[in-house]
Amino acid sequence: MYPRFKQARTTQLACEFLRLAGGRMSYMKLIKLLYLVDRRSLLEQGVPVTYDRYVSMSHGPVLSETLDLINYGSGPSEESCWETHVDEDSRYEVSLKGDCPVDELSDAELDLARAVYAEFGKMVPRCFRWVG
Repeated sequence: MYPRFKQARTTQLACEFLRLAGGRMSYMKLIKLLYLVDRRSLLEQGVPVTYDRYVSMSHGPVLSETLDLINYGSGPSEESCWETHVDEDSRYEVSLKGDCPVDELSDAELDLARAVYAEFGKMVPRCFRWVG
């Protein structure tokens, strides 16, 4: 049995990226940055940050459950920290709703997120198809 998806950790990681980007970015860019952190964490620490499932899509790998949260939200009976902190501004962008804690993430994970953002944060989403 695989570990379950960690929605709170994923939300806090997404919020950190949104903070670094000034509060808003394309959902494609966000989903790619989240994937890159998970991948780098697996390589460096031996464990992912989000525990999401990876799916190969036409523009490269994505985090499956995170993409579902962006596209469809959580189920009606689920309490969603994602929907509390991340807003879908339009069909292609997401934004930070307000302050979001980072208590689920370690300092090392936050440093990793900042390093990934420093390396890839200025790229436009279409460039991410070559990353993977």
